[in-house]
Amino acid sequence: MFDLASRTDVEACELTLRGTPLGATTGRSQASASFSSSVGLAAELAGLVRPQGCAPAQPAASPAGGPVATRSPVIASTPWEDHEFRNPSTRARSNRKQRRSQAYELRDGLRACSVKRVAGCGRRRISHDVEVVRRRVQREYAPSYQRAYYRGLLSCGSVWECPVCASQIRAERATELQSAVEAWGPSCVAMLSLTVRHGLGDDLRAVRAGVANSFRRVINGVPWKRFSSKFGLKHSVRALEVTHGALHGWHPHLHVLLFFEKALDEQQSREAIAWLSARWAECVRRALGDGFTPNDHGVDLRASRRSDYLIKSVWELVDPGSKRGRVQNRTPLQIAADVVKLGEPADVALWKSFCSGMRGAKMLTWSRGMRAALGIGTEKPDEVLVEGEEQAEAETVAVIDGCAWDRVRDRRGLACAILEAAELAPSAAACFEALRQLMRGPERSRCGPSDAAALSEPDP
Repeated sequence: MFDLASRTDVEACELTLRGTPLGATTGRSQASASFSSSVGLAAELAGLVRPQGCAPAQPAASPAGGPVATRSPVIASTPWEDHEFRNPSTRARSNRKQRRSQAYELRDGLRACSVKRVAGCGRRRISHDVEVVRRRVQREYAPSYQRAYYRGLLSCGSVWECPVCASQIRAERATELQSAVEAWGPSCVAMLSLTVRHGLGDDLRAVRAGVANSFRRVINGVPWKRFSSKFGLKHSVRALEVTHGALHGWHPHLHVLLFFEKALDEQQSREAIAWLSARWAECVRRALGDGFTPNDHGVDLRASRRSDYLIKSVWELVDPGSKRGRVQNRTPLQIAADVVKLGEPADVALWKSFCSGMRGAKMLTWSRGMRAALGIGTEKPDEVLVEGEEQAEAETVAVIDGCAWDRVRDRRGLACAILEAAELAPSAAACFEALRQLMRGPERSRCGPSDAAALSEPDP
């Protein structure tokens, strides 16, 4: 893990303020004494910035060395944001930041066993310099917060293979799905789960393609139209999910949200389950063969009377990070975590098998005309969702020289620590100084003035 407490005060980076070296005697550098004092304060505070979720074993050290002294008058007279920057709390380390840190750690650990594009995600430059930007995210029922991210780096846009891109894509999909459920009415939405028989030696790509083909057979033709008319079914959204069991191998299955005109009563639910069970078994037999035909537990239909429970299920539907496999089953995210933590060859082979088997599969599929009927808008591809953030208006707080980024990009935890420092800093000066401290090398011998990590403020 990237250890900021072990940082030495060496001249490992060239710091410029809008093109002017720090400390230069130009009118611009002498324009404001308060700016200089804030930079000095930020230099002291920067020693406290550390990667998300990694509390230091020893008291944080100031840039000059030694522990940072706690001065009560300063803390009492500074705003809350400044106090949070000095003393990061659980409030500062939200679940979002913790999950981002975990996703970054997983992505770094999986690079060695990933295809070229996924391995370069968040690491390889697509522009000359790398920008650190941040924007304020407004929330309707919660306080706004700062969100930092990079511009100028490759984004693979893989919802199956990249933990970082998947987190962003799944969050957008879940928000859309939640909006659809709330607009329709949670009491009229039911969750349908469809599974097939599977064995240890089954090929993941073949089985998951067969599952998708089976569902297409279910919803095509006159029988499905009669079913929809009888029970008042108007729309559906299906999500593909995969787990792996030590005894029975890969287990691709579907979760489908059914949008009815009105909630089904108990009698209607029993009739719907009976029809769906027979229809699903027949379609699976035709698509995959008798060996995959499900038993009596292959179909599960659950109507929820509680909107909060259904919304929770919606988020779990598209976010494997919020759930765990049952008994001896593991989700792909658990397999990835075991690959990074343990590095067992069997887990590495299993992860590669998952990536190749799921490549090209669609995670979420909406029924025709549903998004337009609910006013959700046109569905955007996964790549567009990832790249959309880079196009948003944001404040550029620092620019990292391309060659400097290439030298420091493989320091474990640094990329995430830079983002957290940009989000927690109470001012632009404190943010810039914190990033400068993070860009310093751990040892003087590793870089000198001629091979420095260049960090500069953006041009006004």
